[in-house]
Amino acid sequence: MIILPNRGMSRSVNKHQIKLEILTEWIEASILFSDEEISRAEVCDRLVEEETYDSQDFALEMVDAAWNEIERRRSLCSGAYALTVDGEWIRRTDAWDSKPAHVFCTLLSISAAYDWWVTEFGRDYTEQGELFEILTANALETIAPDWQTFLTGWSKGNTDGFSAIANEVCQLVGDGDPDLDMWNKDRAKDMTLDILFYRPFPDGRQGFPYFMVQCASGADWPKKVRDPDLSVWSKIIRPLTHPMRGVAIPHCCSEREFRQYCVKTEGLLLDRCRLLGASQIKSAWLQESVADRIKVWASPRIDKLLARSK
Repeated sequence: MIILPNRGMSRSVNKHQIKLEILTEWIEASILFSDEEISRAEVCDRLVEEETYDSQDFALEMVDAAWNEIERRRSLCSGAYALTVDGEWIRRTDAWDSKPAHVFCTLLSISAAYDWWVTEFGRDYTEQGELFEILTANALETIAPDWQTFLTGWSKGNTDGFSAIANEVCQLVGDGDPDLDMWNKDRAKDMTLDILFYRPFPDGRQGFPYFMVQCASGADWPKKVRDPDLSVWSKIIRPLTHPMRGVAIPHCCSEREFRQYCVKTEGLLLDRCRLLGASQIKSAWLQESVADRIKVWASPRIDKLLARSK
């Protein structure tokens, strides 16, 4: 198994102090990158050895919850997941590089649980943001083939091009020219629109449904579920149809959390399970060039994770 996370795994004696999401991601990452199979007993033993728990029976309560969560994720994502639950065991079904979307989302999630990750790989999240945006667009295009996507390119640091992007968005869903008087380059950084997801009608007229989607690839995604600011964008593009909001995240939400954040988002929440569910429609839904870039991005991170786990 890989090294135990530094965060979200506090010592638990009479009350569970570890986060189920972190435990689940750690188990998944261990199987994806280290062990071909892991049993409940092995996970319990490791938690006791690391003094996260004193009692195996108490640890087993949380491990059972993680087993159930992984099975839930696997069932929602179907063939996109590289794991299978077989009674007391969870087994790897595919090499990590054959499931790049699953691996990418897992690394984005587990990275926040290690305090050394930023030191090793820095705070420039440009590439991971761009890859996650394209992955999200690929998933949306597969799930809703009658809809179209437009990527703004913010992840590339394209803040100087806000006027051009606003004009493009306005041409697609707005009415006339955008109102840019209030929105200079400094304010443009607050627009937080990554993907325009829209469904035009055959008659070519405006007044059709569309989502303004933010792709939040970091651990602070709960703070971003009210972005983009639809009232501001409506002032800029003056649309005939009011926009709807979408937020895409690489993390897996529990059923309760998913329902909560659907309400908070007041729009479309795309968590890992929903994005990877595109595989149920088309097995090769992720563009090959994107899959190759993800493998290149992931390799040094997996190598460092394994090196620290020795």
